[in-house]
Amino acid sequence: MEEDLKTLEIKTKIGMLSVVFDSKRIYKVVFGGFDDINSHHVRATRKNTESILKDSVYLQTDISSFVANLKKFTEGNFSSLKSYRPKILNNSFFTGTLNQINSIPFGKTASYKQIATKLNSPKASRAVGTCCSKNPLPFIIPCHRVIKSNGQLGNYAFGEDLKRRLIDYERLQAS
Repeated sequence: MEEDLKTLEIKTKIGMLSVVFDSKRIYKVVFGGFDDINSHHVRATRKNTESILKDSVYLQTDISSFVANLKKFTEGNFSSLKSYRPKILNNSFFTGTLNQINSIPFGKTASYKQIATKLNSPKASRAVGTCCSKNPLPFIIPCHRVIKSNGQLGNYAFGEDLKRRLIDYERLQAS
């Protein structure tokens, strides 16, 4: 019997974050409270368990340590989430993109086009951007490291300012 999903809203310095989880795994982190986002992503019912789990992307950890580290992260301790390793299990363009993003080294960036090319779809830069926007584990799967080919930042669900701060922090720490 599958375990029901739970939801938690966390007030942070960058705003409300909402987490979908069970006793062993974190499945999704979204910006905003549950009232602010599409209920498809957050209802803790068996029906939605399938849609959340279909891409088989999760983080195996307990919620209390994750929340503590997530709060540290949003307060500027960007290395607090560095040790988490997501599980990305199936083989689709979406999960392939997430795997490529997850392989971008700390302190480095890659363009949407570079990732699309690595996926043997060099004209799929926009599709890579769409995958970034649907990343269920932002901060863990570092979509902030994906930029435009011309060096501009590109979009980021948590805002351009945070994307710039994350990239600058990582470059400084890696040097």
